Amino acid sequence: MQRFKLGLSAVIALSAKAAFAATLVSITVTPTNIFVNMNTTQQFTAMGHYRDGTSQNITSTAAWTSSVVSVGPVSTGGLATANGAGVTVITATVGSINGSGT
Repeated sequence: MQRFKLGLSAVIALSAKAAFAATLVSITVTPTNIFVNMNTTQQFTAMGHYRDGTSQNITSTAAWTSSVVSVGPVSTGGLATANGAGVTVITATVGSINGSGT
């Protein structure tokens, strides 16, 4: 009977910790407003800013998109390639929160 109580306590402690996880409130993408030469790449970085005041690099966990793929597609991890002339907006998204750079 004692082992069952210890197991139940562990489950309760884990559930309580999950309930207090930091909440993402904004994403900053860097660099912004840059110019790159054709056929070169640019690494973008996403920083997540949380309600508790902390920030964390979320580059590898964010979903990345480009507004004009023919100008500058972006791969998983925020690496964009300059394929054509023009302007594109690179966006990092986690859940319903996003941030952009151009």
